[in-house]
Amino acid sequence: MNLADPAAIALVVVCLLWVWIRYSAKQTINPRNLCVIDGDTVWILGPDRSVSEKIRLQNVNAPELRRPRSRRELNKAVAATEFLRDRVERARSATIRRRGKDRYGRTLARIAIDGSDLGHLLVRAGHAKRWT
Repeated sequence: MNLADPAAIALVVVCLLWVWIRYSAKQTINPRNLCVIDGDTVWILGPDRSVSEKIRLQNVNAPELRRPRSRRELNKAVAATEFLRDRVERARSATIRRRGKDRYGRTLARIAIDGSDLGHLLVRAGHAKRWT
């Protein structure tokens, strides 16, 4: 592919535009399509209720539900998961702002429920820590 070719330049521009829209634009999603996995992981379900995308909430870290290091951490993980699940189940609207991928291939994103960022809600309630 010759990068001086106008068609090649147009293709590159279109691809970059698609990536920018996909990972920076806010997208409205149906909150009924969100499935809470743990305190900082949510799956987006497709029309057939299969997993279409795995989301890791950006900038927060909640205790691990799958492999807790202690009984105390397990209790905190369950509380964080229940808190998040309750917020999602009561939601009337949801938006997502994608920011890239983590090392496990999950999409890093901010999700807002009824205008409130889920990560901020988790931190404010004491269920997660800010994480960068």
